[in-house]
Amino acid sequence: MSSDKEQDKYQEHVPFFGKLVPFEDAFPELNDVSVISEQTYPTKLYNEKTTSHNGRTSNIICKNPLCFNGRIELSSIIREMINNKEKFKEIKTMCHGSEGSPKGRRIYRTCINFITIKITLEYKQNDENRT
Repeated sequence: MSSDKEQDKYQEHVPFFGKLVPFEDAFPELNDVSVISEQTYPTKLYNEKTTSHNGRTSNIICKNPLCFNGRIELSSIIREMINNKEKFKEIKTMCHGSEGSPKGRRIYRTCINFITIKITLEYKQNDENRT
């Protein structure tokens, strides 16, 4: 089930390779990142918007209460945008999690929550001529 505790768990996870670093170290070429997400489940609209400044949100967590492990990792998307010199990107994707029993012992199907993410990057002045 999606909750604030799950959000904290995903925010504090330890990566298999490398280590967690502050936003400024991970993306030295950026001043700010703005993220807006909208989630739609066939029977309910989760139109909650998530905004992140200075990389405080590293994942978009699925709002479907039956979903387990549903998240979209933002750091790889941001890294790809920097490599392609993009300032704005809109992504429409399905959740990567699974729907299951309340304790997560049985998996019934993949989550069918639809997520739209809009990411805007603000580059530092000396990198402004990138695009």
